Amino acid sequence: MAKQLYQHFNPSEYETVEKILDLVDRLETYYCHQLTGFLDPRQQEIAHSILRQAGVRYYSSQDYYPLEQARFILAPDYYQLELTDFEMALVEISYHGKFAQLSHSQILGSLLNGLGLKRQVIGDIIVAKGYAQVVLDQQMADYAVREIRKMARTGVQLRQIDFEQLIRSEEKTATTLYLVSSLRLDKLVALLTGQSRQQAQVMITSGKVKVNHRESLKVTQEIAIGDLLSIRGSGRYHLTEHIGISKSGKHKVMIAKIVNS
Repeated sequence: MAKQLYQHFNPSEYETVEKILDLVDRLETYYCHQLTGFLDPRQQEIAHSILRQAGVRYYSSQDYYPLEQARFILAPDYYQLELTDFEMALVEISYHGKFAQLSHSQILGSLLNGLGLKRQVIGDIIVAKGYAQVVLDQQMADYAVREIRKMARTGVQLRQIDFEQLIRSEEKTATTLYLVSSLRLDKLVALLTGQSRQQAQVMITSGKVKVNHRESLKVTQEIAIGDLLSIRGSGRYHLTEHIGISKSGKHKVMIAKIVNS
């Protein structure tokens, strides 16, 4: 099955495919439940596809927690789900909000660089005014609570709290009307980042742009209304509406930048 599977995915996704297949093998070998790391929406699509094709019984934490990142449990027939088996912890980050406001990227950077954590043990980061919450692997949560005292030069206090205290992420956007000659990926990336088309093409071919959470290396890819663009170093953009064609023949497109990510 493995060889046939790879033709359906981008080379950049092979690592995720390999990890899921390895867990399937471990499940069949040891006949005990297996747990993935945190998966982003595209990785979740890959996992769903592979596990359904393999006929594996599995559970997604997204069915129980309203989060973007999810963990999967691969389970043998006798297994009875316990939510604690997802090994997820909710950690609250508090600080003096009067003097600072931590961003998503600052919190993620502190966890990745300050503690040396891997991305797969970090789930959603939800930023609110004056505080934040982060979902972590249970073991890494204990480590973070014990070790972190500062984030981006801001003194912080971390404590583990119950998932009943999870705050809803309110996605904030800033919507702008753009005029663009076509909806090709390279032209949109150039427009949104303020770079030349050649620079935008380099960003795309070097894997710095995703369309709907999936890496796109094709500079000529046509983008549709409703698509989500993720541009490394720039942010995420949602194409919300095509208003029409201008007198000069350009597309009038409403694009919302997600400003709290």
